[in-house]
Amino acid sequence: MIQIASHVAEHLQPILTLREELASRWTLALDQPRARGRLASGQVAFDPLEVIGAAGDLVVPFMRVTATFERCGLATTDEALAVRGSGFRILPLLVSWLAGEPLPIEHVRRLARLAAAVLGNSILVRAAGDVRAGLEIEDWSRADCPCCGSAPEFAVQSARGRRFVCSHCDTSWPATDGCAGCGASDAPAVARVPSPELGFELTICNACGRYLKERIAVGATQPLLDRLLTTELDAAAQHRGLRL
Repeated sequence: MIQIASHVAEHLQPILTLREELASRWTLALDQPRARGRLASGQVAFDPLEVIGAAGDLVVPFMRVTATFERCGLATTDEALAVRGSGFRILPLLVSWLAGEPLPIEHVRRLARLAAAVLGNSILVRAAGDVRAGLEIEDWSRADCPCCGSAPEFAVQSARGRRFVCSHCDTSWPATDGCAGCGASDAPAVARVPSPELGFELTICNACGRYLKERIAVGATQPLLDRLLTTELDAAAQHRGLRL
């Protein structure tokens, strides 16, 4: 079953390639010395909305993301055209993504939010990478991301132990024990719903209403591809009123 997920991830590779290209091209108005100083002193490095808001033109990159969705089969030609011609304002879509609001049910709006998420991710991955360069974050002991302050989306097992992966900038840091929200770790507070066909399990905290997607296999990950692969897990969790 995990081979199916691997095949789908391979099919989505052009989205990752585009994300990497966009990330390399952003010229960010980020005060790096200040952000690095905050990170070194144990504070969240930057405000993600400020970084995105100062990134410059977002329209052309957004259009490129929707075209790549079409190329990868995430959207039909008509759906991609509908997203591009819908008049959606990109910044409100990004604010919705940063706020962790549930994915829209209506398909065109859902595609627009997913495209905005890929775009925002390209900006924040670049910002976080610039800030982290040469800095050690292995002593970070909080559940929120050291770079942008967002909640973790994934927990993965690596040679360095269990780690969180940020829902917005893909930063990885040592995972805290138990639920990222309240620290609960045992049943019935914490429940796990396996999804072997995707290679993940959904970890649900009944005590505080948080959820996390945990990768079953040990090894390297591509958070952006995993994010696109597991959107139905998010939808299922959000339908139950859960949040990251």
